[in-house]
Amino acid sequence: VAGVNDSVLVYVEVFPRVEGKDIVIQYRLNDSGWISHTLSTNEYGWCLWKIKLNETGYYEFKAVWEGDQYYLPNTSDVVKILVRASPLSVEEYESAITQVEKLSREIVEKSRLLNDTLKEKKALEEKVSDLNSMVSELKAKVSSLEESLAEKSLALNKTLSELDECRAKYSGAEEQARLWLIAAIIFLILGLILGFFIGLNYRGKIPFKKGVAVKKS
Repeated sequence: VAGVNDSVLVYVEVFPRVEGKDIVIQYRLNDSGWISHTLSTNEYGWCLWKIKLNETGYYEFKAVWEGDQYYLPNTSDVVKILVRASPLSVEEYESAITQVEKLSREIVEKSRLLNDTLKEKKALEEKVSDLNSMVSELKAKVSSLEESLAEKSLALNKTLSELDECRAKYSGAEEQARLWLIAAIIFLILGLILGFFIGLNYRGKIPFKKGVAVKKS
């Protein structure tokens, strides 16, 4: 209840709290056509509008959210205010004061909750910042390791290439040395066999005379 030429504050709060969104306040007097007034939410997600009630009767107010790419449209409940020509009675005045005090307490409580939310948000932002710093450091270390690995890979490829060149260069000499080794082993075996027979001759088991072998009696 209000008197003629009194001013009222229209308080609109949106959830989730978003900043810079247009809220359309629609009002009318005695079931006449709706009149629109557009407000924008502040950083805390609410907006406030002061309007002067110049005529007697029932004023109706409602808030309209037209929606965007993230949130669907929505409309609040209708709030009615009776505007009288005569002043309020004592009982009505006390009731209005009680309602204002209740609304003030609700606003204070919501402000406290909002401050707590902002503190939590700030703490989360600090944690996210720390995590981003850690991620940046890890990326730098990974980049350094990748560079080191690339350098070692190039050095290894160079070493393998040089090794292949050495193998190609000395493969012929290696094969020739192997053949010489086989020939030396064959000559060694032949020498051992020849030495064996010569040794038998010196022991008298196979006597020779003038180059002709004779049977021993």
